[in-house]
Amino acid sequence: MENNLVVRIAEGLGNQMFMYANAFNLSKRINYKLLVDNESAYFKKKDIRNFHLDSFNISAQIADKDYKFNNHFKNLRRKILIKLDKIQKKKKLIIENKLKKKKKKL
Repeated sequence: MENNLVVRIAEGLGNQMFMYANAFNLSKRINYKLLVDNESAYFKKKDIRNFHLDSFNISAQIADKDYKFNNHFKNLRRKILIKLDKIQKKKKLIIENKLKKKKKKL
């Protein structure tokens, strides 16, 4: 069985490029196949932002529907999986922690 790293791309083009580059580097370091989720972050925010990396020659494949959380039911399932993964000894998910309080620079 091949291990997959699925990156959930979001926000504008600059952030998308950073997310892809970071996931690409991580997938090479841990020897996982990189898959891009181009829908899950956008299903709630219709017409605000779109996936733009398809304009570039990226080497990662687009993730199958089984790896996407692109509707409300699947998004709820994702949240449950994240909570369960926090208490499991053998982790299945790599989740980046968000900063609760951002420090303002003077």
